[in-house]
Formats: sequence, structure tokens, C-alpha cells
Amino acid sequence: DGHGTDAEAFRRAMDSPGVRRALVEADRRARGDQIQAVPTLVVDGRYRISGGELSRRQVLAVADELVARELAARAPAEGDGA
Repeated sequence: DGHGTDAEAFRRAMDSPGVRRALVEADRRARGDQIQAVPTLVVDGRYRISGGELSRRQVLAVADELVARELAARAPAEGDGA
């Protein structure tokens, strides 16, 4: 069962220049971020979080904390007129 997907249309889409470019870009970013295992989350290009000994929930909690920290660091200080 193709779940409503035409096999030939799927092959054409996967072989399209846009998909090829996206795959090359994803590979370039994964190598640049030194991703060696899946799942790995990268936050702000600075922090790399891999599952390893953490549960999925713990990985997401760490990512949430890092995102909040980075957003707070970028927010204009209260009262500085921004």
C-alpha cells in the first residue's frame, strides 16, 4: 500500500534538483556541526545535544533550556528603549 503516493511521482520528486540541493545542504550542515549520531539537536550552531544516556524528554528539556538562554541573551535589556 503506497498510502496514496504514486511510486513514479515519488521517484521523480526525490530525484529533483531541489531535493538534491536540500540533501547536499543537510549533509554539509551535519558535517559542519559534527553530527555523528541520530538523534542530535544543534541549538544556535553552538550546542550539540545527542541522546546517548539521556531520554528523549531530557534531550528536549536541555534544548528548551539552551534556546531560552540564547533568546534571553539576545533580548534587549528592559528600559533601554529598544
